[in-house]
Amino acid sequence: VLSLPKGGIPGVEPGSFLRANVAIYGTRDAPRAFWSTLRKVLQEEGLVESKIEPALWYLTDPEGTVLGLLGTHVDDLLWSETPDMAKVMDKVQARLAFGKIERVMKPGDTMRYCGKNVGMDETMTLTVDSKETLSRIQPILLAPGRRQHSTEKATAEERSQFRSVVGSLPWVARQTRPDLAYPVNRLQCRASAPLVSDLLEANKVLREAREYPERIALRKKCFQMA
Repeated sequence: VLSLPKGGIPGVEPGSFLRANVAIYGTRDAPRAFWSTLRKVLQEEGLVESKIEPALWYLTDPEGTVLGLLGTHVDDLLWSETPDMAKVMDKVQARLAFGKIERVMKPGDTMRYCGKNVGMDETMTLTVDSKETLSRIQPILLAPGRRQHSTEKATAEERSQFRSVVGSLPWVARQTRPDLAYPVNRLQCRASAPLVSDLLEANKVLREAREYPERIALRKKCFQMA
């Protein structure tokens, strides 16, 4: 139920309310309405919803062999481009308007998915990284000689920088660097009253994240079926 826009609508009495028959982009119920439609379409096209992870779907043959996988994140979809899966997804795309489609099919190909880069190298290994997000996280600037006072409390400016770094790293840890989950969580626990040593640790974790942004790798042998 929506109120009238400013200036009203010709022929509609001022103070009236309108009941929408379909979901409207930008309203609170729009994502849920889209998901309900997407779920119905996927089921009708033969995909099966995982009982463990509802956002994961799979396609099987009558014998139960998996022919394709599909992951969903609201209106962002990621699927395996097998011949059988491609036919199903062509039907899904015919029923739902997809804004943009990117594919990783051969070495050198890359695409963006939910803020991450997905690519394939010359060994047919799929890699997932968050380089662009990491490039936007600025390290904490310390005055000359500051590191020699590791037990001192951080200044107001240093605390602000610390919180900025620690506020950004958890997304990186969850998405592409699970091995940093513990050090990032430890830094979060120090956010209210960090010491200089904590500032140095935050910069160290950020350097490590930037140095090895592609820790998640799916090698070709992982996809081969016996």
